[in-house]
Amino acid sequence: MIGRRAEEFLPAELARRFEEHDQQALNSGTSVHLEMEVPVAGQGSRWFETSVTPLVNEQGEVTGSAGIARDITE
Repeated sequence: MIGRRAEEFLPAELARRFEEHDQQALNSGTSVHLEMEVPVAGQGSRWFETSVTPLVNEQGEVTGSAGIARDITE
């Protein structure tokens, strides 16, 4: 999913929530964590724990973000 935006693979409302999560990390300059229920085609819904970390260059400027999502559904 490198270089892709959330709205390319998630419903609009859910993508908006993930984008807000990403923006919070970029604005704060710190990692942000979130647990969210996500609908999955043919499977109902799953719970995911996500973490977004801002990427910073040598000058201390935020240049992007890296994120990971982990299925925590029991």
